[in-house]
Amino acid sequence: SCLGGSFYELIRPPLANRTEAELADARREEFEIFAASQISPGNSCHETEIVRAFRRSFAKYRRQEAISDAEICSLARQWARRTAGVERSAAGYYKGLVVAEVLDAFR
Repeated sequence: SCLGGSFYELIRPPLANRTEAELADARREEFEIFAASQISPGNSCHETEIVRAFRRSFAKYRRQEAISDAEICSLARQWARRTAGVERSAAGYYKGLVVAEVLDAFR
């Protein structure tokens, strides 16, 4: 059992430090603000629509280096499960949610 515990300590993911935890909390709060104004009940939407709309909503996240698509998708999954009670399908769709159409001057 001692050997098993030692092995677990070697392979477990590192814990987040205070700065990383604060950054994750800030991103979660910003996603909550975005979702409250841009996501509503409707037919369905794909997670790529959510990623695009989130990047359009926050200038600091427009570049891939600022936040990855995977992290935005993770925030969306957590929000949808917790707030809307909706699960993402295997194909990446959220049934019952729709992203608001926003005019984009740059398209």
